[in-house]
Amino acid sequence: MGASTGDLLSPPLAAGGLGLGPTETRVLFLSVILVLMMVLTRRTRTTESPLPATV
Repeated sequence: MGASTGDLLSPPLAAGGLGLGPTETRVLFLSVILVLMMVLTRRTRTTESPLPATV
């Protein structure tokens, strides 16, 4: 899916893409990945129940 999306975003408009270019496409992908990692990490921390203490 990532390669197909990259193929849509990076080529120029005349070639059927959105004209972002390879650098902007990489930055966009990296941003999306980082945001997803932060959201999923935060969600995991808030939904975990504490383990019962064993003595």
